[in-house]
Amino acid sequence: MDNITFKECVSNADAAFSNSQYEAALEWYQKALQESADDLHCLSRAGAICVMFKKFDEALQHFENAVSVESENGENHFNVGNGCSEDVLPIMYYQYGMLCSIRQDPKGALVQFEKCEKADKEGTMGLNPDLISEKLKMYLMLQDYENAEQTAAQLIMVAPSEYKYYAVYSSILTAH
Repeated sequence: MDNITFKECVSNADAAFSNSQYEAALEWYQKALQESADDLHCLSRAGAICVMFKKFDEALQHFENAVSVESENGENHFNVGNGCSEDVLPIMYYQYGMLCSIRQDPKGALVQFEKCEKADKEGTMGLNPDLISEKLKMYLMLQDYENAEQTAAQLIMVAPSEYKYYAVYSSILTAH
């Protein structure tokens, strides 16, 4: 691997992925897979990126390899069955957004959530209280109270019977 270790490839890939540099991330994951073809992390990430780029045949190959490595992992089977079509793109973007959220990357999460909503042909993801709540959390992390206020209002519109959302909205108005 031209003096680059497997760990360095994965580290570079993960960094590129976290920074939404998906083409570079895919190249690094593929280099890592040349060294260790059965690495589940690399197979899953490479497959997911291929789905984003609509390279469904390549994605399927990565996901099937993941199943052959760890057949008892339900996520691997999910990816094979559902990850290779445009219908699953919104879910994939949502999952990437959640990963960014877990990593305390609010900007990255918001970008992925926006992609999720744009990729959703039916428009149902934008009405999902979990997605809206997560967006709200990201805006608050960024101290973007204007967008947080709008998102809290959206949350109330989607779930008007949830009184806790009114309290959140009121708190944001007070803070803003």
